[in-house]
Amino acid sequence: FSLLLLGAVAFGSCNSEDEPLTNPLSGENQVKFQASIGASVTTRAAGTTWNAGDAIGVYALNAGQKLPDGVYDSKSNIKYTTPTEAEQGVFTAATEGITFPETGNLDFIAYYPYRESLANNVYAIDVADQSKPAAIDLLFSNNAVNQSEPAVALQFKHQLAMLVLNVSAGDGVTSLDGLTVSIEGLKTDGTFNLADGSITTGTTVKTITPVVAASGKTATVAAILVPGQDLKDAKISFKVGGQTYEWTPDAQAVETGKKYTYPSIQLSTTGVTVVQPSATIVDWEDVEVGGIVTLKPNEGEQGSWTVAELRSKFTGTEYTITEEVKVKAVVIQNKEGGNSTSLKNIVIQDETAGIAVRFVENNETLTFGDEVEISLKDQKLSAYNGLLQINNLPNANVTKIGTKTVTAKEVTAADFLAGKYESQYVAVPNVQVVAADLEKTFATDKHGSINMEFENGGQFILFTSSYAVFKNQKVPQGSGTLKGIASINQPKDGEAVYQILPTVAADVEGLTQSRFGSSTSTLEVSPATIQLEASAADAQSITLTASGAWTTTTEGSGFTVSPESGTGNATVTVTATAASGASGKIIFALTGTALTKEVTISQKGDSPTPTSNNLFPGSDFEDWTAFTGGLKPNLGLKDYAVQVDGGRNNSKALTIKGTPGANDYVFTATVPEGFSAEGKTKVVFYIKGTGGKSLSLNLYSDEISGKYQAYIPFNLGDCVTDKELSKSSSNQYGGAINTENDWVKITLNIPEDFNIAVKGGNDLFGFKVGKDAAYDLLVDDITLE
Repeated sequence: FSLLLLGAVAFGSCNSEDEPLTNPLSGENQVKFQASIGASVTTRAAGTTWNAGDAIGVYALNAGQKLPDGVYDSKSNIKYTTPTEAEQGVFTAATEGITFPETGNLDFIAYYPYRESLANNVYAIDVADQSKPAAIDLLFSNNAVNQSEPAVALQFKHQLAMLVLNVSAGDGVTSLDGLTVSIEGLKTDGTFNLADGSITTGTTVKTITPVVAASGKTATVAAILVPGQDLKDAKISFKVGGQTYEWTPDAQAVETGKKYTYPSIQLSTTGVTVVQPSATIVDWEDVEVGGIVTLKPNEGEQGSWTVAELRSKFTGTEYTITEEVKVKAVVIQNKEGGNSTSLKNIVIQDETAGIAVRFVENNETLTFGDEVEISLKDQKLSAYNGLLQINNLPNANVTKIGTKTVTAKEVTAADFLAGKYESQYVAVPNVQVVAADLEKTFATDKHGSINMEFENGGQFILFTSSYAVFKNQKVPQGSGTLKGIASINQPKDGEAVYQILPTVAADVEGLTQSRFGSSTSTLEVSPATIQLEASAADAQSITLTASGAWTTTTEGSGFTVSPESGTGNATVTVTATAASGASGKIIFALTGTALTKEVTISQKGDSPTPTSNNLFPGSDFEDWTAFTGGLKPNLGLKDYAVQVDGGRNNSKALTIKGTPGANDYVFTATVPEGFSAEGKTKVVFYIKGTGGKSLSLNLYSDEISGKYQAYIPFNLGDCVTDKELSKSSSNQYGGAINTENDWVKITLNIPEDFNIAVKGGNDLFGFKVGKDAAYDLLVDDITLE
């Protein structure tokens, strides 16, 4: 059959290069189908002929019986294809076909296009995407009953409906080239029951973009619709030449198998009287009768452009917009995330494209998900380092008109690196930070550029500005999907560098999978602690197992390390430089990876003062008496927290195992006498295990707020690997912990304007858990660094 569009309408075939073009089975009694739609025996869902590889689904039923009980020989949803162009409309089995019984006849029902699985013999309808009409044009055949001969004729009928609009240019409209049409207000989903041939209209309302064939002053518009609704509920918008024309049809029920043709719709700028006709209804045959609909632009409104239309105006040199025109889009810059090089910048996108916007004044209110309308007259388009932007836009030209949900668009490496998604919120899969950048934070007091790589080749930059609230976090160590705003940096006469700007820290949380492209990395040291004898020049050895090049760094004093670097396995010697005073640690790092190992150094004969940088006495949980003796007396230690073996260096640790009934302080440590935090910038500790909720940590100052000591909280949130935390506004326990039996490092970055408590006996550090959630967690080595 024909969709009754001009030849230029791109209703493509269902060609499938993956379909077998010959029948793999043969047999004298096997069924072959001659399929037809309406009067023609070779017409099909798009164009005028079936194409090689077109597939239908066929059910064989015992004669006179129904689905599902009447299925013959389990022949349910059997795939049949038309193998060659020469046999148009002749369908044979793609795999195991249907063979007639020795006695008795069969009924057949069939549908198109074929789907591999139909739950409960129900076909899900979705016409939201009209780009390939043949893929959504549901056909059904139930005419072949009481059959006994292998050649079976199937007559298909349309189960959906079609709307056809013949559009012409009226007064003041010079051409319809570039015409776009949208249909709002209609449902786009439903179900078709093959057992009884009934359609149930769904509930999802989406904007439909019909197929448009425009040439000069005429155009044909076609859309497939779900039956069971009324055209009076539709608002049809025509956009061409910077103008928008809107039209709502009169009441017209949409029925199965019908085509509704409006033969003459004129778009005019002069406001000619509108004749509102009823649609001509036919059984999907090419008939055109009826009156004329003349539309003019919406009065009092400016014309509108899509973002893609706006971008098309820029051809390499600055462009000034002279038309009275607006653009509607959604903001994808997150104001709270702060990842922008200027407070005057935002980025917007619609369904067609994205573009950067630079305001005259700082953006004070607009953030991610805000839907805006922007007046463009007299504004300029220009490129800054290759990035197209609306430049020096008055803030008053932007009106917030609502909010919209924004979902990152998953893109391929090839398309991203071709610059196809500039200024759009995207998700790029299968990427990771290059090995050389794994020890970096996103940024510092300067903007940061982290080198990223795709698994299948190609590199780009993860860009973070110095204003981003997450700039001090360490970059993710794994691979996965990265979200953010696609951007470009191309200085004059330079090469284009493609970038992703995360909008918030959550945009990088998908990078948690194992790294790709390298063999298994190994780094082990033994022993994990060394106590030097109380004599100068005492030397002890560390056995190092490494899969590649390694380096060492040291903290503390009173000892030397040799060698300080190398490749592969080695014996490293630690030597005391005096008879006492050796204290600190050696940090081994495997080059090009995130792997590190530590060895703690002490020396006999030293004073009992801790040789490490413990935050408080016993915070490595080796001396349990020292730990419990320094806790806040009226809070103490919860009974589900005890000392156990299995610490980081085969030592002791604190275990939290149970389900707290409240948001508990597991413990609160107090300030020891003689404590100093001078020069320290962070608190570090390690955890291993699981938690149904997360952790919240309090760091106290000596200041009094009301009746209590002032403090700042740090909330861990979801945790599967090392994390750096900044202060929060309140204690929160959301998220979950699962370190998969690995020790992970937690770092609390102390704000520069915060003074840690140093007065003996005051609260110093509080460790909190969430209520009604199971914890099985080890905690070790709480230090001040």
